Amino acid sequence: MRLLNFLLLMGLFSFLAACWAEKDRHPEMPFLPGATNSRIKIDSAEYAGIDRFIFSADRKKIYALVAQTAGGGTYNHYLIELDENGKKLRELYLGDMGRVPTTLSLLDSNTLIWDYSNVFYIVNLPSFKVIDEVFTYYQYDYPKSKENEKLINEKVGQEFEARRVKIAEKYDIQKIDSVSLEIVEGNKKNAEAYWTEFRAAKKESDSMIYTLRQKYYEEYANNEIKTGTWFLGYKLPESDTEYLFTKVASGKVVAFQLDKGISRNGYDFARLNLNPDSEVNRNFSSMYSYPTRGIKDKDCSLRITEQITTEYNQYKLKGPDKKLFYYEMQVGDEKTAFKWEFPVMVSNDFYLRSANGNTYIVANSKLYRFSLQ
Repeated sequence: MRLLNFLLLMGLFSFLAACWAEKDRHPEMPFLPGATNSRIKIDSAEYAGIDRFIFSADRKKIYALVAQTAGGGTYNHYLIELDENGKKLRELYLGDMGRVPTTLSLLDSNTLIWDYSNVFYIVNLPSFKVIDEVFTYYQYDYPKSKENEKLINEKVGQEFEARRVKIAEKYDIQKIDSVSLEIVEGNKKNAEAYWTEFRAAKKESDSMIYTLRQKYYEEYANNEIKTGTWFLGYKLPESDTEYLFTKVASGKVVAFQLDKGISRNGYDFARLNLNPDSEVNRNFSSMYSYPTRGIKDKDCSLRITEQITTEYNQYKLKGPDKKLFYYEMQVGDEKTAFKWEFPVMVSNDFYLRSANGNTYIVANSKLYRFSLQ
């Protein structure tokens, strides 16, 4: 019977998915690396596994983060330097690590930052070497976080237990089964009122944990910053998250995440080399967001013209709710169209073109170059 019910449910699911899905609106439009304009050539770099990329300050070079399977669920990470035509110049091995969302940015023309798993790897571009690893401190991870978390849990736990006892006395509840949560001894008629007040108290208790966690972190950060000797503010290019790079009393540089209780006043922030025309369109570079607008970069632009939910298993995709995106790319005076199953990725600085006019995006972990023939 269970198997029959499961099959019926799956059949209904497939039927509904087919009802919601659409057929390809432009079957004649090619997938990458195809294009509708023969005057625009599209080719891909020989490297697979590209997670992120960014242009140099003069846009004569490209820096791409490459993750290649190492076995055991980890990946060998490399930073590769390419010229403006996509030819590899140098390669820097970064380590064998897990593959997680990451970001590249330029602190200045000679310094690249790779943000990986709460560590900022600082790369000197002329020497093409990692010169520092700056650990980030935030509410859940700083030198005193475990000690403070224990204090918080003890304090909040004791206060909640005292309040719970008072609520039980108020409603004449003496004993509750720890498994079934049924009242074993006491006035069972008061069960609903008891649990209502109990849940409200628990919600306040959980909120207090967050408040104290933030308070203790901010106290620690402010004390360390007060005795610091060097500072630089840094804002992630794809979000509003801000950090203060600080040389603390021990002599090492750490990055404090700036919560509302940590002052930003009086500190210089790094001026990242970001496309000024992309301020409202930054989600274009995220694999998880579907923008409604495009990105412009001088005489180049990229925009999503349409997106649909495809038919179940059409294009050999898993699941019924996959998207199909239709794009228009302009390179100089020429335009071309293509489609792809996922949002394509642009550079972390939200530029499209290199100094010589070639345009670059990433799709399916490959770097694609659009150039005029």
